[in-house]
Amino acid sequence: MTSDKSITINKRAGCGTIHLTISDGSSTGKPIISVKGGKAGTCMNSQLTTIGYALTLALQCGATVEQLAAAIESIPCPQSLEATKGPTSCGDAISRILNGHLRGQE
Repeated sequence: MTSDKSITINKRAGCGTIHLTISDGSSTGKPIISVKGGKAGTCMNSQLTTIGYALTLALQCGATVEQLAAAIESIPCPQSLEATKGPTSCGDAISRILNGHLRGQE
């Protein structure tokens, strides 16, 4: 049995740190993106889990990582805009992680 190759990348957003794990799905043939929040409350973690499931489903239905990153880039969130000069939302932070991973920067 082949085990999945995965990488976890962390990025700070307005509500806390985002932990994104990309698994290539080599054991199942289906890639997986898992997203969790650091010490954030349950609302952020619920939203991040939902985003991870949606991204995984889109990948498994044929979307590319580039398409997914472009779709969630620059979505604004008041908490992120007030707290940092970095990502504009959790979605934007995830987009930055995916783009960085594609360019080999993360």
